[in-house]
Amino acid sequence: MKFRFRKRYALLSIALLVVEVFIALFIRDQLVRPFVGDMLVVILIFTICRCFINANYFWLASCVLIFSFAVEIGQYFDLISILGLQHCGLARTIIGTTFDYHDLLAYSAGALLIFMIGLLAKYYSGRQLAADRSEAQM
Repeated sequence: MKFRFRKRYALLSIALLVVEVFIALFIRDQLVRPFVGDMLVVILIFTICRCFINANYFWLASCVLIFSFAVEIGQYFDLISILGLQHCGLARTIIGTTFDYHDLLAYSAGALLIFMIGLLAKYYSGRQLAADRSEAQM
C-alpha cells in the first residue's frame, strides 16, 4: 500500500460530497435520502481513501464496507453516548444515532457498485491492452 494524491478521485469526492449535501438539505422522501444517500456515502468514503491510498481496489472497497458496518453497529450500541458526544450536532450527523438494518443493505449496495465498476474498469483496460499489443505486432 502506497500513499499518493490522485486528483481524479479528489474531484469525484468533491462531486459526491456536493450530491450528499444536496440530498441531506433538500430531499425528503422514502428512497433517495435514506437509501441512495447511504449507498453514496460508502462510495464517497471509498473515493476519499482512494485520493491518498494506492491499494488494491477491491481490498480498499471491502475495508470501507467493514468500516461502514462498524459505524452502523456502533449506532446500535449508542456509540455517540458512550463517547460523550450526544450533544455535538456534527458528531451526531457523522456517526449517526439510529441503527437501521436497511442501512447495512444500502452500504452493501454501494460496495457492490464499487466492485462492479472495478471489474468493468479491469475488463476494459485489459481489452485495451490486448488491442494495443495486437496493433503493435502489425
